[in-house]
Amino acid sequence: MENQFIAASGKLSSNLGATRRAGLIGAMALALSVAASLPSPALAQSFPSGSVSIVIPFAAGGTTDVLARKMAPMLQKKWGQPVIVENRPGAGSVVATQHVAKASPNGQTILLTDFSLSTNQVLMKTLPYDLDKDLRPVVSVAEWPLAITVDAKLGIKTLPELVEYSKKHRVNYGSFGIGTAPNLVMELFKSQTGMTIEHIPYKGVAPVFLALAAGEIQVTVMGAGAARTRVQNGDLIALGLDSKSDLLPNVPTFAQAGYPNMRAPAWWGIVAPRGTPDATVAALNQAFNEVLTDPGIKEFLVSQGYAVGGGSSVDMGRLIQESIALWGPVVKKANIVLE
Repeated sequence: MENQFIAASGKLSSNLGATRRAGLIGAMALALSVAASLPSPALAQSFPSGSVSIVIPFAAGGTTDVLARKMAPMLQKKWGQPVIVENRPGAGSVVATQHVAKASPNGQTILLTDFSLSTNQVLMKTLPYDLDKDLRPVVSVAEWPLAITVDAKLGIKTLPELVEYSKKHRVNYGSFGIGTAPNLVMELFKSQTGMTIEHIPYKGVAPVFLALAAGEIQVTVMGAGAARTRVQNGDLIALGLDSKSDLLPNVPTFAQAGYPNMRAPAWWGIVAPRGTPDATVAALNQAFNEVLTDPGIKEFLVSQGYAVGGGSSVDMGRLIQESIALWGPVVKKANIVLE
């Protein structure tokens, strides 16, 4: 640049040329000095530049909370920044989801949620966020096969026996509330078999177990991990699972039991605000995939009946959309609505 400037100024006096050369050199030095004081593009895009909050839509002490708190120190060590687990329960996970949807899209406020992210899309008439416009998938964390279980006192051993039993006897199933997994799964099974069974919603898991013991209900749906102890104790019989589980090795899948179109998937995953840059989503995805390979994390998940997740952000997006496609028709047919 400097040589081109001198050639173009050949008719000027040598003093003027020297003056301009000196001025140019000074300007270039100043520009370099200013540039050196600014962050490079790589540094500007570094992640994270501060503390990271993992928001969960459930109260402290549950499996999701425990999992988040096990992963947080590993992520903190990897990133060199504080990682905070933030509990924001309420409104069927809507409170936490809205908080993250409206957060700054820098990847430092993320949501660890379950498949209610999808079911809320079809259960609720209005939501304070737009799933497609306000959030973007990051990574799957775990999947949890759900099981249809019955009171052992009924003497029922298979799903076809349950269907036949319902034709001659009054049968109730209990859920943890309208729109929860047991409600959706049993309504799907009901629609596929034509069985007669009534829904009794309760406020949480504990009342369902009390209702089973009291004979108020005969059937419910729960994860393999939750069902294992009660199956081993002889209180419940698991009739079918969404997928095979080492915790209930003798229980067939729904397909093996004769219902190939029956599904009962449950999953957990990470999502971030929609405007989060691709590079940041990639960094988050890589970090969680690495954490999920940790032996301690894998042991915890397997002991609770989970299948370890992982994969790409595209995989997570597909999981969300498949759940919406599965449960939408069930909700519509059963006329299940959450206000």
